[in-house]
Amino acid sequence: MILASYTTFSMCILGSQTQQRPLRNNVTKIQQVFQTWKDAIYNKIQAQKLYNVLYFHRSSHLSKEHPRRIYNINIVGKLGQVLKQSFHQFSLFLRRIFYYTKCSFIQFKLNCCNKNSKHQLICRTTKVLNLDRKFLKRITVLEANSFNTFCQQSLKWQQSFLFHSSFSLINHINFSGSYDSFSQYTCTNPIKQRLSTILFFLKNNIMIHFILLPFKFQYFRLKTTHRIICSQTKFDFLIMEQFANFLTFLKFFQQEILKKTIILGHILSSKNRNEVIIAKYFGFIHKSFFLYNMKFFYILLGCFITQLNSKCNELQTQPYITCQSFTQNCYILEGDVEDYYELQQVNYQIVEESFQIPYQQEPILIRVINSLNQNKIQEKLICFLLVNLEYYITCMGFDLIFYERQTDYSELIRIDTKILANELCDELYTNEDGSMSLFCLSQSSLKQYSLNFKRDVTLIQEYKVSEQRQDQCKKQQIKWKENYYIIAFYQCSRWKLMVIENNDVETILQAQMVYEGISMSRLSYIDDVTFSEPNDLTSTIYLVENDFYVQFQLNKIETSTLNYQLKQHKNRIQKIVQQRHQIMVLTYQSIKTDSQRLETEIILDQPYPTNNIHFYQNLLFLQNQFELNVLINARINQTYQICNTSLQFFDFTNLFCQFDSTKKVIQFYKYQALSAFIKPKLKYLYVIPKYNLLTRDKVFNCFRMLYDNNTEVQTSQVTALVRIKNNCQNKQSILLDQYAQFLKNSTYNLYSSDSNVKVSIIKNQEFKNDCLSRLQNMYFKDKFQLKEIIKGNILFQDESFFYIYNCEQHKFQVSINLDQYQVLESKSSIYFVNRNNSKVLRGVEFSTDFIQNFKIKFNETITSFQQFQQSIVIFTNSSNLPYIILMPSQQISLENYLSKNLYQPGPILFYFEFGNQRIIQYEKILATQNYENLGFYQFPDSLIISIQTSNIIDRHFIVAIQNSTRSLIVDYLYDQQLHQISNYTFEAYSFYYPFKYKINIQNIAILIEQNNSLYIAIFQYNVSMSSLIEIIQTDDSFFSFDSGSLFYSFNKVWRYSYLKTFFVELEIEKPHQNALSSNFSINLNEGLQLQIQIENRCFELHSVMKSSRIEIFNKKSLKLNISQIFYGPISNLTLLNNSNIILKGPFQFKQALAICIEQTSTICFREYHYNNKSFTVLFKENNMFDVITRYSQNDYYVTWMKQQYYLCTSFLFSQLIIELIECSDNQSGDCKVVSRLDDNFKINYFNIADIIRVGNILRIKDNKNKAFIFIDDIHFNIQMLPDFIIDIQYIEKSNNQYLILQINEDSKDLEFSIYSINFHQKQQIYSFSINQKNYADLIQKGMLVQMKLVSCKYSRDLLNIKLLIVGQSFSQLFLLNLDQQKNQIEFQPQAKFRNSILQNDFEIADFVIQYIDDTILVLKQNENIFFQFYEFENERKFYDYFHKSQFSMQILRLNTTHLIFYDLLQIQLGKIEYELEIQNCDENEYNFQLLAQNEISNEKVSMQIKINQIETNQQLMNSILGVQISCFVFILIYTRKNKSKSRNSNQSSRL
Repeated sequence: MILASYTTFSMCILGSQTQQRPLRNNVTKIQQVFQTWKDAIYNKIQAQKLYNVLYFHRSSHLSKEHPRRIYNINIVGKLGQVLKQSFHQFSLFLRRIFYYTKCSFIQFKLNCCNKNSKHQLICRTTKVLNLDRKFLKRITVLEANSFNTFCQQSLKWQQSFLFHSSFSLINHINFSGSYDSFSQYTCTNPIKQRLSTILFFLKNNIMIHFILLPFKFQYFRLKTTHRIICSQTKFDFLIMEQFANFLTFLKFFQQEILKKTIILGHILSSKNRNEVIIAKYFGFIHKSFFLYNMKFFYILLGCFITQLNSKCNELQTQPYITCQSFTQNCYILEGDVEDYYELQQVNYQIVEESFQIPYQQEPILIRVINSLNQNKIQEKLICFLLVNLEYYITCMGFDLIFYERQTDYSELIRIDTKILANELCDELYTNEDGSMSLFCLSQSSLKQYSLNFKRDVTLIQEYKVSEQRQDQCKKQQIKWKENYYIIAFYQCSRWKLMVIENNDVETILQAQMVYEGISMSRLSYIDDVTFSEPNDLTSTIYLVENDFYVQFQLNKIETSTLNYQLKQHKNRIQKIVQQRHQIMVLTYQSIKTDSQRLETEIILDQPYPTNNIHFYQNLLFLQNQFELNVLINARINQTYQICNTSLQFFDFTNLFCQFDSTKKVIQFYKYQALSAFIKPKLKYLYVIPKYNLLTRDKVFNCFRMLYDNNTEVQTSQVTALVRIKNNCQNKQSILLDQYAQFLKNSTYNLYSSDSNVKVSIIKNQEFKNDCLSRLQNMYFKDKFQLKEIIKGNILFQDESFFYIYNCEQHKFQVSINLDQYQVLESKSSIYFVNRNNSKVLRGVEFSTDFIQNFKIKFNETITSFQQFQQSIVIFTNSSNLPYIILMPSQQISLENYLSKNLYQPGPILFYFEFGNQRIIQYEKILATQNYENLGFYQFPDSLIISIQTSNIIDRHFIVAIQNSTRSLIVDYLYDQQLHQISNYTFEAYSFYYPFKYKINIQNIAILIEQNNSLYIAIFQYNVSMSSLIEIIQTDDSFFSFDSGSLFYSFNKVWRYSYLKTFFVELEIEKPHQNALSSNFSINLNEGLQLQIQIENRCFELHSVMKSSRIEIFNKKSLKLNISQIFYGPISNLTLLNNSNIILKGPFQFKQALAICIEQTSTICFREYHYNNKSFTVLFKENNMFDVITRYSQNDYYVTWMKQQYYLCTSFLFSQLIIELIECSDNQSGDCKVVSRLDDNFKINYFNIADIIRVGNILRIKDNKNKAFIFIDDIHFNIQMLPDFIIDIQYIEKSNNQYLILQINEDSKDLEFSIYSINFHQKQQIYSFSINQKNYADLIQKGMLVQMKLVSCKYSRDLLNIKLLIVGQSFSQLFLLNLDQQKNQIEFQPQAKFRNSILQNDFEIADFVIQYIDDTILVLKQNENIFFQFYEFENERKFYDYFHKSQFSMQILRLNTTHLIFYDLLQIQLGKIEYELEIQNCDENEYNFQLLAQNEISNEKVSMQIKINQIETNQQLMNSILGVQISCFVFILIYTRKNKSKSRNSNQSSRL
């Protein structure tokens, strides 16, 4: 008896409970980890034990003081399952512990155990492995360069590399099969399949199978024996740190490892030859020595480990990559390390020095304001507040775009405030009227001054704050709205929070104040104040003190109402910064502890003054005297040396500045914010969240870039699959949306044995519109210019008139003289602007049923206008700011002016408005405004023609033309950053003027010309790239375009060209297919193959008779072959128009079986009874034939065992009851219970009808388990099996062998297992698996409902298996030829059956097998009581049911010609077939009709039967006998005459 080897695992986790990520420093390196799993070989005498050895050079830093966390894994199972599952569990478990627990060290115990005869688990040895957290990330491999090359080109190995000169074979193993030369090598992706396998097929009939973890078994059968040897041909895997040299490792390997394992071998080492010889022992196989190069082995191992532990997905490189392709609200970073949490730096300088402005003293503050006479919107004033004896303001010109080119910093404006230096002035605001507000503190009050550029200085208001001044409070304030300020006094005991609105002051909070019954006494000092970004109604204020803060929400309408909450921290809070709706709390630990930080907390490495902490563009700027530290997150930062003066940041651009006292200049710096748009350069890309970078430090996704270094153009075959449902129509078409750019109009004729098909590829086609043709040909032949077709209306121009013609009403709706009006077109409306100055703008809007006229009245006279995309800019005679009309719109607000911030004198080149986003182009610049945020960009020498908004409103594609270089430019604007995606230059074409184009969110169509010929260039673009798709010739400047098609004219014919789609039109010669599907293939061009699959959905009945005349000879009956008469599923068949012919069938009952009397009947039955149970036994020629149960209760199952003994199985109260009964031979039919078994077998409810008997086995199944009852003579036993067994079948003419079909619950593979089963034991002697992918291909489409083994028998060396697979729409019968010697299986489709008539794609039906044998298949639909009957025929592969009815009788095969039908009332002998029977044979010809019907159609066939009269055999014999007698008489007479003549002749001669 073969013993099974078992393995148990015990893991002990040690380490600090506060450590969350792997340790990074001060951890002793792991020197060596050696893992060995040994082969287990079975033979008849013994089973070798499984030895598992893991060796570790013990780390010196492990301590007993570390807290412990214990994890135990116990896996018990067969050897193959242990080796496969255990290491998989081990690998996953290690990774989870390292990355998701707080433990620092792992202690791993491995026990080698076996079960003894008493099923007790006996463990022999235990090995201990101690690992630190650096295990997964500090693995290195010898020959790093070779390792990298191997990983990058693992799918492109060369034979010369695999067969190194030192890779040789000493002895060989005689496995079956022959491999004459190296023929195959594969490298699968371990990330997806958790398995990396390399196959080497060598000479001398050897196959060496390298397996990289986890393990997998390969089964081989030796030539000399039928015994299966399970051989895991693998080598030992080493995970090591870098050794000083290779010989050092070999020495270590020899001394520390080989002596501790069961490996037999020795070391060969020299300077030029570093190799290891390992001996392995395989059961019956002789020892074999494999000599292999260790360097090659390390490369394999390192590649596997790297890929297995990879956390980054692969991404093919693109010119540009944006993180919005993967998620929203994100940034993207680059690096050269795979683990984002090991990234310590970025590959660019965040801060760079920019320009300088000479200045002799440090300004108090710097403000950028609008200039007085602003000729360009980017030209501002930069103003400095300074003080000597008095405060004064100086301003100079400042260009927000070209500031680095600016050299003139002369003073333009100086304002002497006359405010003495004894006041403290520290805040300056600009107002909407152009004035400025200056806030100053005197000894007892807060003063607000008004200043303007006329140098007027006025004291507006003075507010008493004497207590705060005496307490030396600091002040901080913001401007919420116009004339609305929030002011806070802090860092004092008499802190105060106040609001100034229209010069009225109100105290909101102050020290010792009681608010709503709650004292503010806890806020005794207030270290810092943070104002959030206010909205229109509310503003949030954070008051920080020590280790807590109070959050107040101020309501602009009701300032007396405050919403507040207090939050406590463990560390002292330095500052609170806010980003959008989330805050970050900056803290500092004076004493370092291991306390866990909060999610919104950032722990700084040192204390910083609050004024030296700045947060802009998701970057944290920390200034400590001469050092500036810029943080992207807690790990990634950059440090710069700067001056020890305060920093001043600007909101409108990425600039900040400080005063350099040594150089007497104001030094400006520009900083580069994080971007969602990047041109990849490094190995890895990290997609990180946009908000809370510093607190969360998370990564959305990581990508390993695949840079294509191959300069050769590789052509690959692309396959497009077309599936068409054949619904009995000769002509069908389908629309495809792939590979359209490679196609042109073409036609193909395809042929097959099933049908012939004409295939037409339609890439473009004529546009047929009678209305347009009538207008173009009858009314306006010469100067017809089509403008647009909108909702059944044709817009066109004829000479100087513009027309709108309604095709449905057949009349002109609009006629406009273009000399008087100019027409402005939009998508669904048209505007008419009077060329003579007017105050009215007229237009029409198109709806589905009518055209609606509208007009817009202005208070001023329209002087000029411009149209940009869907906007109209209208200039009037009394306003500097133009009106903006967004088309289509009938209404306009007279307050909808262009924003002052976006206006400058001069022509507007482009304007766009969407939501709160406004974009305007002037010469060489582009300006944007989103709410109050302004952006200015260089935009030289190009003209914007369109701006497209993506699905997110703040992301825009800008399409521009640079006419001088004939270039089309696509830019991407997002998050105040402008990126150029592409710049395409036409070499041989130029832009048609005036520019004609159609642009949407994905495509650009623009009119170009060459040698006076017109063309349309089609581009496709996205956030990563832009590319030219095709250029189409046209003969008209008008065209329309959407994402799918181009409408244009060519050869004076209007056409549609499909850009992203194409039509496949099929003309089928014969719509009635004799297969479930027909497949065709077309090579459309060099790289594209079109595969067409025509699915048979034709269920209409159709005549397929070749001749309507049937000849019979002296017969009164004729069997009908329905498949040769009708095509399609038949529910009912009827004979018409001839009463002399009877249609019999499909159920023909020949004889009712009788009760057996004295056992004289050929076929008869007996009834038996016991304990209110009855069953029927059929006898054939005095021998028991079968046992049937005829009663509807169906709550027990009876089968025959021996002589008069039977076995009854029933189910009662979740209990399986098995009874052995003995029945008498007399006519009473009484039976008695001999023995009963009803204990210890509690199973779920099961259906008695599901019990089947195969050979000497009864299979009983419930939802979870399978019970098998083994029968031997009159003895039986039962065993529960947990496996998911689908079916079992007895192998004919075998020695108690059974084939079991099952699904492996772990791998989900389909398994065929052969068992030898007798009464005492069962033994698996063979197993073959079909992987999940091939299993899915076997099922094909449609959900699997049932699988059944029909038959199983040996044919020489092959095992022939008939397998029926039932799906929801069709069923398939396969013949499987299993070759156990070669360990392979061949699938041969035998027949396919259509289950039901599918009238739509959503119809789902489950069918079950009711009966099947070699000639008949019966299926039943679960939802109804109808049965469908199929009849097998030779050489036929495709079947529809030939009958469908509510047939309720059970079927049993008696012999090759007859069946037994039975139910509660009767038992009949008969057949299932249609037959014609002629009543009177007086005539020679009979005419009639057959009517076939199904659910959707019917078909009549006219037929004629001709009876040929021929002689019977007796008549023929009599005729032959008569001829013979006549011949005999003739010969006799002839002979006598000849004799008489001879005598007469003799007599004459004598005479």
